[in-house]
Amino acid sequence: MHEDFFYRLAGIQIGKGSTLHMGIKFYQPGHIVIGEDSIIGEDTVLDGRADLIIGNHVDVASEVMIYNSQHDIHDENFIAIENRLLLKIMCSSVHEQLFYQE
Repeated sequence: MHEDFFYRLAGIQIGKGSTLHMGIKFYQPGHIVIGEDSIIGEDTVLDGRADLIIGNHVDVASEVMIYNSQHDIHDENFIAIENRLLLKIMCSSVHEQLFYQE
């Protein structure tokens, strides 16, 4: 796919056999790694403000929003909180915002 060339040029590491569908939005793509034989659905949001690693054989459904950064609403300066995110399991038909915090 021609899109993969531009994704790689932006710094995204994409494994062999993976498919990225149209309309994906990336934040800081240089911190995003997608393993082999994985699928990223249409209109997905992938947040690379902290490391985002999507493993091998992972299916992320269309319109899923994966964020690994948010603001601390209890901090007077509303500081950003970022956490590394590793997806290793099959995700199917999940249409909600996912946020992982250690």
